Amino acid sequence: MSNADKVREVLEGLKSRQCKVAQCVAEQDDETTTLLNEIMWMAKNSKNRPTNYQLAQALRTLGYEISDATMDRHRRKTCVCFAYSTKDSS
Repeated sequence: MSNADKVREVLEGLKSRQCKVAQCVAEQDDETTTLLNEIMWMAKNSKNRPTNYQLAQALRTLGYEISDATMDRHRRKTCVCFAYSTKDSS
């Protein structure tokens, strides 16, 4: 297998990965998932928008080990969930 093939294989595997935030949201019931998504994706200029710390703390109360930094990466769409989702691999 060439190095290029190895890189392609790794990138293909990453396309289906989810960060801890996405995993946590996916494991919730429909009502909780909807609520978390609405809160997480509030407009940045919304005065009711919770901080990354507040959202991570809420998920920690549900038993998940989510850091503020993990929440920040997910909200900025720089986590593995979004890393390869819009890029063409060919």
